[in-house]
Amino acid sequence: MINDIAPARRVAVDMPLPEKAELDSVELGEFGFGIGTDAVTYRPDAGAQTFNDERPFHVVVAPRFEGDETELDLSLRAQAWLDRDPENPAVHWLLSLLDPETGVAHANPDAGFLPPEPAEEDNEGAGQGFTNVAFRLSSEMATGDVVTASAGIVFDDNPEIMTEPSSNRLDRTAPPTSIDGSTQIPVGGYATIVPTETGSGPGLVDVWRSVDGGPLVLWRYQVAPGSVAPIDMERRGSSRKCSAQLMLW
Repeated sequence: MINDIAPARRVAVDMPLPEKAELDSVELGEFGFGIGTDAVTYRPDAGAQTFNDERPFHVVVAPRFEGDETELDLSLRAQAWLDRDPENPAVHWLLSLLDPETGVAHANPDAGFLPPEPAEEDNEGAGQGFTNVAFRLSSEMATGDVVTASAGIVFDDNPEIMTEPSSNRLDRTAPPTSIDGSTQIPVGGYATIVPTETGSGPGLVDVWRSVDGGPLVLWRYQVAPGSVAPIDMERRGSSRKCSAQLMLW
């Protein structure tokens, strides 16, 4: 029976790996769920490809109609692992709320750990979770190649939900960025930040400048490539200039 009202008691996330992923490089990152003081975060060791954890988990079950709340002391089990299937490599995460006396889900169907979303306004985000994984790609892939991944999520016995695909364009070398024209800009002038046309390109850049040969200091923080940054120094003379140097962020 599908139950999309009660908190989930079992959540499975499965992410197929791209064909060119190097399995030896796969590294599990942080994963968890919830918000604020009730958030639960798991931190696998550096380089880990498997993770197991089990901890006490107190649950307060509200009555559906009348009566008192029910308090239960259960066990929350977290597992994550790399599946090295040569045909279908994938990373899996599994969270299960269990009755420590039986090792299976508690008989009360409302005894769960992850509330459905959208949650109440004062608890928004409580029913959301996250996972992280890192890996290298084969040297066969070149700058400009695109890698796309998505994951399937199953809450209890409900149908699988697929996440929106996420794509990244690769860079084999650091993407170059430059200032269009002279780096010597007069008072009132503009500097155009020009990103690379290949690969993913830089996300944001920091602009450093020196004034009249002075030291370089941070001037613009996290500027979007392609934008036009005005030179807004205080005017002290018509000959005043500054030089700007870009640094990737």
